[in-house]
Amino acid sequence: MYRAPEQYAGAAPSIPGDVYALGVILYQVVCGDLLASLSPGWEIKIADPLLRQDIADAANVDPKLRIQTAAELAQRLRTIDSRRIEAQRQSEALALAQLAQKTLADARLRRPWIALTIAALSIGLCASLFFFLRAARARDFAQKQNATNTALFHFLADDLLSQSNPFSKGAAPNQPAQLTLLQAIQQAIPQIDRRFQAQPEIAGQLHEEIGRALIARTEFAAAEQEFAIAAERFRSAEGPLSQRAIVAEFRRENAQLKSHNPSAIERANAGLAEQRALIARLPRKTPELEAWIANSEAASAMTGPHPESALTLLNEAIRKAEGVPGVDHQLLNSLKTRLGLAYEQLNDAPNAERVFREVIADVTALEGPDSHSLFQPEMGLDQALYYENKLQEAKERTGHDSQQFLKALGPQNQLTVAAQFMHAATESGLGDNEGAVRDFLALYDSEQSNPSGKFLRENSLWTAASIECHIGRFDSGIDHARQAIKESSAEPAPEPEFVNTSKITIAECLISQQEASNKKPSETMLNAAETLFRSVNLTLVTQTPGLSQFEGAMDVAEARLALLRGDREAARNYAVKAAPFARRPVTDPYEKEALTRVEKALAKHPS
Repeated sequence: MYRAPEQYAGAAPSIPGDVYALGVILYQVVCGDLLASLSPGWEIKIADPLLRQDIADAANVDPKLRIQTAAELAQRLRTIDSRRIEAQRQSEALALAQLAQKTLADARLRRPWIALTIAALSIGLCASLFFFLRAARARDFAQKQNATNTALFHFLADDLLSQSNPFSKGAAPNQPAQLTLLQAIQQAIPQIDRRFQAQPEIAGQLHEEIGRALIARTEFAAAEQEFAIAAERFRSAEGPLSQRAIVAEFRRENAQLKSHNPSAIERANAGLAEQRALIARLPRKTPELEAWIANSEAASAMTGPHPESALTLLNEAIRKAEGVPGVDHQLLNSLKTRLGLAYEQLNDAPNAERVFREVIADVTALEGPDSHSLFQPEMGLDQALYYENKLQEAKERTGHDSQQFLKALGPQNQLTVAAQFMHAATESGLGDNEGAVRDFLALYDSEQSNPSGKFLRENSLWTAASIECHIGRFDSGIDHARQAIKESSAEPAPEPEFVNTSKITIAECLISQQEASNKKPSETMLNAAETLFRSVNLTLVTQTPGLSQFEGAMDVAEARLALLRGDREAARNYAVKAAPFARRPVTDPYEKEALTRVEKALAKHPS
């Protein structure tokens, strides 16, 4: 009962929030009941009008209208005697003014100064009426908010938390003693709309919060469904231009983008277009909606022709959000996490590392070191360290994170799989190619029954195949690359990324076989590699997160192929083009060594 209303919406603890608690305590002390709450009608227990006003100002539902410091509240209480005297004096003065007004009206005097006096009194009366109406609206809002919070509390206590009671016993010998909180949430979802049929705004809040919890666990499909229901409930309660409904739709599109499901980008962009049309009709926008507009526009920009524009959008949105008192810190950290991912996709790993470390520090300070809100930025930091070639630190972190995610989220969660994938990638970067192939193939096998892990499963298979070709296991590498093509070709999209990367891997395998042979290069094999290269959709590959520099690897392979054919001019051109790629710290050592071999061969016989 001492918790400020804005904290139920996710706002961080604050001094005005503490003043709210002091207001409740002051009320309990004055009315002599330490269990009393500020429920509707509380005012009748406080006879003193000044104390009644002090309590109302300290416990105002709007933190901006609330007494801002404990010192201000203390000063009011210390001076209450003198304030009573002043109030009495003002009351007597007002009575005299009213008597004077009546006397003047009775005399029907028409002097100009009398008209001015009456006008001044009228202005004062209008001002008093204005403040009275504003106070009444604030009271009505507080009563409504209190009723909403009470309803939410009863739902959480009766329908949710009681279902995961650690002291309850299973009905059968093999039944678990309690449901997990996630299971309790899933069982409680159908009850929301029944319980709050007449209060759709409360139903919307609950569906939205459940969606946010599911997003934290990377349950993207289930979260998408909850956000869609939340948006529908908000529109039912507030009309077609409900800003809370628009925010829920943005959350839904964010879940779509994270799911890696086929056509997710197209569906999310279509949803964005619908929200833009609604936003254009709004007279004003809430700070939360403005932040979500920037978040969604940035996500859309990252898949478009000018991804760098996302940095401007996000930095400006973060600057604005930080200037809003009581901003939702989870939304702010979501913007920063998106900024870190944008830096990564634009190959600015140092800035990505900086942003992710800031987010991790902020979340740890506000929510503690075990918060699930840390998982996404921790995964982002792991990737940034890998891209910066800080491989030993990346390996240690991914090993720790994969175990943490496994324990908290389960073996098939996308974050768990992503951490395991990055751990295997760091093994390869540190030269443990056998261990990397083993772990990538184990990850591929473990994801066979996980529909949401299809992207990482195919990535694992293709990456294992690529490493096998690098270490001379040509037949196995080609077999695994062909399997990746077979699985990726089953996608509804016409040109899945791993079809293309696997084609390049097979071509590289064929080239490596010819380089390792003591015989004259087989024209048939070289032609097969050439055909595979020409069938690759390189644009689609380089637009895939994490593969933006893949053209450099293909240039190295093209230089090797040209050298095997004896076309030294073409080999030199490809080698020059691939040189910037090879100088990047994160470039695979195998690619660097392969380019070095080509350059030495060209330097040995320059003509």
